[in-house]
Amino acid sequence: MKGLNGIKKLFLKKAALKKRPTRKPLLKSIEGFENILVIASEKNDEIEELVRKSFIHAKIVHLERREKKVEKIQSDNYTIHSSDISLTGKVKNDKLRELFKHQFDLILDLSDDDPIFTGMIEKIESSFLIGRSNSKRSFLYDLSVEGDWNNKELIPIITQQIKLLSQHGKK
Repeated sequence: MKGLNGIKKLFLKKAALKKRPTRKPLLKSIEGFENILVIASEKNDEIEELVRKSFIHAKIVHLERREKKVEKIQSDNYTIHSSDISLTGKVKNDKLRELFKHQFDLILDLSDDDPIFTGMIEKIESSFLIGRSNSKRSFLYDLSVEGDWNNKELIPIITQQIKLLSQHGKK
């Protein structure tokens, strides 16, 4: 079974890294973000709380990896498992396909370099994308930030960068 997952990851990696999506980033003020997607490898309540406090005007949705093939917990957030993706990169999970129908003002990519997340990031519509500067998919990001994703100081650094960049050019 591990061999099949390895082959799937290889195909996903090749498919995901072919090109950068053609979109124009739109940076807003902190208060201007209405729909935010936080992508994480695992659930982190402390980081989720910091994001919620930093973007108080936004509806925040989470996409996280799940360990079990079948999702038993029903929630507004999304989870992904390697079985949700076909060998060619097509999403087989109905709930995840709903995610592609949404337009997000901001995606915060706090996940590891798993090719499954790369494919999802490329397919989800967003105006602005922030991620780790040392990520293999940093070429996709509009803003790359250095830091440890489990560090509680990371979200304040991201909000500070957004505030500085969104003020640029305003008088």
